[in-house]
Order: sequence, then C-alpha cells, then structure tokens
Amino acid sequence: MTASFARLLRLSFLLSSLLPLVVATCTGKLPGAPVSVGYWVAVCIGIPVALALSWLFGRLLQRLGGPLDELARDQASFLDHLPARRVELAHQLGFDLRESDTRWCNRQVVH
Repeated sequence: MTASFARLLRLSFLLSSLLPLVVATCTGKLPGAPVSVGYWVAVCIGIPVALALSWLFGRLLQRLGGPLDELARDQASFLDHLPARRVELAHQLGFDLRESDTRWCNRQVVH
C-alpha cells in the first residue's frame, strides 16, 4: 500500500472518530442546551479513546501493509491485462447504470 494512501486512511479514521465529539461539544455550547457534568466527562473521555483507536488502526495498517501491497499489485496487473473490448463494455455499462439511476431519481422527484 502506498504510504500516502495509508496516511489518508489514518487521517480519515482519526477525523471520523473525532467528528461526533466535535458535534457534541458544539451542541453543548449552544445557548440553553441542557448539559450536565457527565456530558462533558463523556466528551473528555471520548477524545483519548478516539486517539487510541486511531493509533491502533495505524498499527493495523502497518502490520497489513505488505499483504495489502501485494494484493494491490495483483489487482493492477489484472486490470493492465484486461482486454480492451471488456474495458469498453464496462464503461458502457457504467454509463448506462448512471443514466438509469438519474432517470429513476428524476421520476421520484416529479411524483
């Protein structure tokens, strides 16, 4: 796995772990919001838990880095050797799927 993609995964995991705490903190700061001491204790405990989980996720990515790199190389090799006619078919099917999804969404909005 490329190092930049691994960094992006770790950062995404960290931010998605911290987002609920940021929302809870902002909600608690709203005027007239009924919050207790236990509320703030839970938020304060959540921050180190999110950081610890992100650290563990980073360690897991380091441990699985070799096998994931190998799988990525195998997938890239498979896609490089895919016949051109199949690539064109996949592009056409993808376009048709997007087109039909757009039509379905437009029909749902009208009715």
